[in-house]
Amino acid sequence: MNARRTSILLGAISALSLTACGATSADPFIGTYTYTEDHTFTLTAPVMAPAMKGTASGTLTVEAGSGAGYVLTLDTQADAGGGSCTLDAERGSGLTLTFAAGQTCTVSGMGATGTATLKSGSGALDGTTLTLDLSYDITASSPMGSLEATNVDHDTATRE
Repeated sequence: MNARRTSILLGAISALSLTACGATSADPFIGTYTYTEDHTFTLTAPVMAPAMKGTASGTLTVEAGSGAGYVLTLDTQADAGGGSCTLDAERGSGLTLTFAAGQTCTVSGMGATGTATLKSGSGALDGTTLTLDLSYDITASSPMGSLEATNVDHDTATRE
């Protein structure tokens, strides 16, 4: 074998060895994102009220969970109806996420505190932008009494 063939062969073997040793690309979901949220909050009890649209912003962190899963932590401003909410998601087909219903988060805002229970959730990654669509039922108490509501979020997050 001549010297050139030998160096090409050694380079190919080296590349194969690195691949076999577990050199893999980074997970496209994992990271920290800055997000904005458009939401619709509807009071359903004790009396029905017109839907209230609003916005919020904060930080979204995506970490590896168990199996094909992820742990997503949304940190919003406390006066924007939140604080921190952690949800588990599973990777769907392609660059999508699915969320199991029934997960809960503690919520607060405008003098009320309570629990938001996830009804449905999905997400999709396009480049560095992760979009989430989340729907919650909320039960809470305030100085004026108990309340029930629904909240539908559309979050747009950009990787930092």
